[in-house]
Amino acid sequence: MLTIIISTLEDRITRLNKAVQIQHPSIRYLIIHQARRRTSLPNILLQRPDIAVVTSLSRGIAVSRNIGLRHCETRYALIADDDVEFLPGGLEKLLQVITSEKPDFALFKIKTPNGQPEYKIYPDRTYAVSKLKHWVSSIEIMVNADKVNAEKLWFDERFGLGTKLGYGEEEIFVTDMIRNGWEGSYFPTYIVVHPFESSGKQERARKKHYFFQGAFDRRTGKRRTCKNNLVEYIRRPRLLVEDFYYLQGNRYIHVTGRTALPGPNPPGL
Repeated sequence: MLTIIISTLEDRITRLNKAVQIQHPSIRYLIIHQARRRTSLPNILLQRPDIAVVTSLSRGIAVSRNIGLRHCETRYALIADDDVEFLPGGLEKLLQVITSEKPDFALFKIKTPNGQPEYKIYPDRTYAVSKLKHWVSSIEIMVNADKVNAEKLWFDERFGLGTKLGYGEEEIFVTDMIRNGWEGSYFPTYIVVHPFESSGKQERARKKHYFFQGAFDRRTGKRRTCKNNLVEYIRRPRLLVEDFYYLQGNRYIHVTGRTALPGPNPPGL
């Protein structure tokens, strides 16, 4: 059995028709509804026995993912958003992977609507994920939810939409699984349709970029040392700004816990 965990916010829950349109005896849907005001649930969510809804006052996409994983009642979970549409053939392939491979996690592909560019450049062949060969999106990830909950290996709630850092939670999640010796594979199979433009592709200001990069590098163990000398800073003053925000990002990870609540932007951002 597979649970598709769909994160949604406020009245976006009324627009889930496409996301839950596939009905299959081996698939359930779990909607994580982050809402601070009352919203009437649409009939499609109330009448279908394969759909459950959990409402939370929380904020943050990583928080939502973790709520879903903790409430998941099937062995496997597929991470999803409220603006996607699943491909029947892709989900059949995914269910076959569950049955035959029984991986700790698996990565798949996102298809864009007709006329739009490819979502990203993917590897052409299946590979065992001992290290990432491409950047990962949350809605590509299938995971053994039983193992996630048993080992308490959840999304880092300091990253992702709704937080100071804004994104990066999915790659950190996969990196953590790899570090912990989990066995996973990538399959070059489209499972879901999503528009090319997304929050993950938005251009970010330089200061925010370096703050994020410093945080991300420290969190993933790729931390670099800022070694520019005074002459270089005088010749290229922007290096001073870049290094300052990079080190601020490093420090943010050092002084916060994995469940840091969303807060105001760092000074100057």
